[in-house]
Amino acid sequence: MKRKRIWGIFISAVVLAGFLVTLGLAAYSSHQNDQDVRNFLSVYPFAQFTKLDDCSLCHPGGTSSGKSYGSCDYCHITYGLAPPHGQVPLNPYGQAYKNAGRNESAVRAIEQSDSDGDRYSNLAEIQGLSFPWDPLDYPGLKKAPAVAMNMERILKLTDHSQLLLSNASKSTDNYARYRGVKIKDLLQHVGLRPEATQITVFAPDGFSKTFPIDAPDPQTPSAIQYDVMGPYPFGYYYGGLDFVEYNYYPGYFYDGHIIRDRLYMMLGYLRDGDPLDKGKLVPDPKNPGRLVLEGEGPYRLVLPQKIAGGPDRPSTAPRVGDGWDYDPLKDHNAGSSVRSVTAIRVEPLPAETTDFNWTESG
Repeated sequence: MKRKRIWGIFISAVVLAGFLVTLGLAAYSSHQNDQDVRNFLSVYPFAQFTKLDDCSLCHPGGTSSGKSYGSCDYCHITYGLAPPHGQVPLNPYGQAYKNAGRNESAVRAIEQSDSDGDRYSNLAEIQGLSFPWDPLDYPGLKKAPAVAMNMERILKLTDHSQLLLSNASKSTDNYARYRGVKIKDLLQHVGLRPEATQITVFAPDGFSKTFPIDAPDPQTPSAIQYDVMGPYPFGYYYGGLDFVEYNYYPGYFYDGHIIRDRLYMMLGYLRDGDPLDKGKLVPDPKNPGRLVLEGEGPYRLVLPQKIAGGPDRPSTAPRVGDGWDYDPLKDHNAGSSVRSVTAIRVEPLPAETTDFNWTESG
């Protein structure tokens, strides 16, 4: 009998767990460090598809403008997506590998070193699937507690519905009504630890975003922080714009009308009454050797605007001068939403525990 696949999400450290096939995708696919990956895996083939098979093996996360970022986002910020590039951030293990020659021999040359100073050699840590750059992660630690959630369990939680604007920087803005569960309710249901300060939400294509549990109000456009607890300010509805996608028509709203839905960060599973298209990894038409995410479900992290406002044209569109041109000071919340959520990690991890054997690619 054919088994039915259970779609779920995976939240480490006191929260959720589930499963989503990622087709062996590495978060660093098609990056300039592909050869570095081959060097590492040629020496340690058993590490493939483990948490060590990831950008975070050599590249650290960090903080910029008061916000925390994972290794992928932090590298994009510090190195830059386009020239002129900045300095590539490296953790102690990544720096040791670079200093030793950045080749397969370099991987072997630093095996007996202790890059993170935790009294375990790099080799011992890698064999134990511990990060050789993190003094708080070493062989013998127990796994952080987790709770598995699938759709059946999520549907038993109190649901929430909200109409909101998703304002994108480069793609099409849209209004849609999502139904799902508030992230704060989800975390409190499974037991949110009082010392938790932030969460990191993962997608299966290597995309991840980190959010604080709480954030101050009001906020400035240069340092927006989307927080778990909310609530967010009421949104505004503007209709009849040819550069906006309208999937939901409220009928009685007029331009600038306040949408009286209480807005929260939520895990959405319905959009305008329909289940979200299940995400899948498909070859990139521009680069068939790379997999990209198509679809947004079965779960999407839905983020309202922290600074409520109207839509604007994409940054790539010609300027018209009618008041709707791209405005860099607007809250472009769509870029921080996470499609096809596979994992939510509550941070920091409990003391004397290690992360699950997963990668930043979910």
